[in-house]
Amino acid sequence: MTKIEANPVAPKPMTDGLPAGVKNWSLKYLPENIRGDFEEAVAPRIRKKIGSLPPWESLEITDIQAIVDDVYGQGTHTVTKKSFWVHLVRNLYSMHEMT
Repeated sequence: MTKIEANPVAPKPMTDGLPAGVKNWSLKYLPENIRGDFEEAVAPRIRKKIGSLPPWESLEITDIQAIVDDVYGQGTHTVTKKSFWVHLVRNLYSMHEMT
């Protein structure tokens, strides 16, 4: 007799590529598990970090990476200058320059 069981698959890390025909990242393009955590955990931490910076300083990639690691676990997602994480932070919080 063969027993059929569910095969749980580890969630795939998000890629930096936008869906075909899309010009800007939006929360609606994220998987539900990332979207919910982004809205409930990442966004408030980003706001707090931005609010703690002097007005002449901008949010750095390392700041976003630290927050993403804190929420999703270290090494789960990689934040780069061209990654969707940076685009979402820029789109949501009108940040024009990130170092």
